[in-house]
Formats: sequence, C-alpha cells, structure tokens
Amino acid sequence: MDDVRHYLHADSLVERVKTILGIGTPIDSMADDEIAQVAYWIGEHASDTVHVDGKVVIRRHGIDMMLTVTLLAFPKFYARNGLSQYN
Repeated sequence: MDDVRHYLHADSLVERVKTILGIGTPIDSMADDEIAQVAYWIGEHASDTVHVDGKVVIRRHGIDMMLTVTLLAFPKFYARNGLSQYN
C-alpha cells in the first residue's frame, strides 16, 4: 500500500487554488460560485485538458479530479448539485 502521508490532501489543494484565484473565504463558508471556480480551475489544469479552437476541453482525468476534490472538500455542494452518478 502507498504511504499516503505524502499525498496532497483535497483541502490543501483547494487552499492553493483559492490563493491563485484570490478567494479569501474559508473553505467551510465558500459560496457555490467560489466552489465552482475552484473546481473549474482544477479541471482546466489537469494533465489531459486540451484547448480546441480557443475553448477549454476538460477530459476524463480533469473531470475525475474536479469531482473527487469537490466530494472530499465540499460534500454538501456535491450532494446538493447531484454530482454523483449511479451506473
């Protein structure tokens, strides 16, 4: 099993992205639009995201990262917006 002590936790990633975006709101008080900005930034900077005709195309890895971080850091937002998918 991997040693997870050295992994970047979701809250740490969110804090770093908030700093980049200039969002000063504490994680537990963030508005939905701030959460969406953070999630989009994460997806936009994922390894498989591409730009096609000037538009950002977030692919599977980016979407997975967006959903995972949202679930871990903002579970109420995740549930409220129906972001889970039942197959």
